[in-house]
Amino acid sequence: MQEINNIIDKISDNSLKSSDLIEFSETLFDKINQGEIQASKDDVQWFQTYGFILKKLEIFEEGNPDDMKGSDWRSYIDDFSKLRSLAADMEDKNLIENVVWHVQDISLFDIKNLELYKEYVYFRTRNHLEKLKTLTRL
Repeated sequence: MQEINNIIDKISDNSLKSSDLIEFSETLFDKINQGEIQASKDDVQWFQTYGFILKKLEIFEEGNPDDMKGSDWRSYIDDFSKLRSLAADMEDKNLIENVVWHVQDISLFDIKNLELYKEYVYFRTRNHLEKLKTLTRL
């Protein structure tokens, strides 16, 4: 699946955007439905989640951190539990702080270190892509 290599290349040259991951999740969903790859809806939801957390970083880097400090995740991802799990891991790794979950449909957290946060997102995304590459060889 060439789309996997395209995303890996963008990670390698530090040019990956959230829109790339959202588009990839849609393409992956289509490829699963067409039987071209033996991935799952779970994989699609993870790439939606990676796209969402990368979008938070992009907005923060644009100088508008309050625009997405309290952002509605529903337009980006289907599975809130994946976002919650990923945020918990990022909080444990000291990448984010001030995480709040009591507001329905809103994800609240502050990014502590932009570069480490981005490296984390890229690392998780690349590892997941490598897993998918093995599925395309079946």
